[in-house]
Amino acid sequence: MKAIVSPKAGRHIEPASIIQWTRDRIAGYKAPKSVDVVQSLPCNATGKINKQELRKNYWPSAGRDIN
Repeated sequence: MKAIVSPKAGRHIEPASIIQWTRDRIAGYKAPKSVDVVQSLPCNATGKINKQELRKNYWPSAGRDIN
């Protein structure tokens, strides 16, 4: 599982600390194995995170849209 996070303005995020934080709070199989830090998450017109847009970077050779 992968987590994609966006820090608040002026903050810095360590991927290892995110993984450890989640492992302390949820089951190991639910915790992310890797973390990507991005400047901003793509949102649609209503302000919700556009998951299809996020997935495009990770499935370029899939040949189809991944839901």
